[in-house]
Amino acid sequence: PSSGMVRGYLFSRLCLVAAGAGDETRAAEGCREGIASLAAVAREATDTPKVTALASAHATYGNMLAKAGQVDEAARQIETGL
Repeated sequence: PSSGMVRGYLFSRLCLVAAGAGDETRAAEGCREGIASLAAVAREATDTPKVTALASAHATYGNMLAKAGQVDEAARQIETGL
C-alpha cells in the first residue's frame, strides 16, 4: 500500500478510537487528516479498500459532529461518505 493509504488508514483509526474514548479534539484531528489522506489516494471508485476506508472516516466524523450538535456539517460528512 502507498504511504498515503497507510497514513489515511492510521488517522482514520485514531479518529474512531479517540471518538470512542470521548476525546473530541483528537478525534476531529484524526478524522480530518484521515479523510484528506484517503481522498488523495482513493481516486477510483473501483478501489474498494481505499473507498471503504474513506467512507468509514467520513461516517465516524459525521457521527462525532452530530453528537457535538453540529448537525449540518455532520449530515454533509455522512452524505459524502455514502
